[in-house]
Amino acid sequence: MKKLLLSAAALMAFSIAISIFQMSCTKIANSQTPSYTLQPATTTKLGGVIPDGTTISVDATGKISAPNSYTLQAATTTKLGGVIPDGTTISVDATGKISANAATQVGKLLYGVTGATEPANAIWTSNFDGSNPQKINITMPTGIVIAPDNIRISPDHKTIFFSAHTIPPASILYYLYSCNIDGTNLRQIRNQGANGVSVEVAY
Repeated sequence: MKKLLLSAAALMAFSIAISIFQMSCTKIANSQTPSYTLQPATTTKLGGVIPDGTTISVDATGKISAPNSYTLQAATTTKLGGVIPDGTTISVDATGKISANAATQVGKLLYGVTGATEPANAIWTSNFDGSNPQKINITMPTGIVIAPDNIRISPDHKTIFFSAHTIPPASILYYLYSCNIDGTNLRQIRNQGANGVSVEVAY
């Protein structure tokens, strides 16, 4: 009986020791658990994010989503954005491809200038106040000069029509020419021969 009591006491002491050891380990483990602060995410690092509530929203379940609608802002000289081609100087096709149209003469003067010698006759353009004068470079055939007092422009402001003639003292022959507003695509429209020709463009 005495041995049985001693065995029970030893077993009880062993159980108590095991319990004390477990409690001690739990306290040590709890004391070693550090506090943690979620760091903000970056473009190269995972982390926490806060939806701005405008372009990204979050519902009560924590689900985030982007709004379905977006309004493209108009472009400025300093900001990217949407543009609307004017259909005159810039056009857009059915595929969305934009392109510059041929040069036009809008809001400017178009006039002829007679040089010191007749081959210097030329067509010029400038602002309405005479500023920014620019010669339109037109390469005429040899022996033919522009008649600077007989110039017209097409209703779409893209084509110039003008008279031209051969250089005296040879027999004077008269012609009617056209070209783009920048002087390219020169074409002889009419050979009037010895009779003068004037230019009138209907509007």
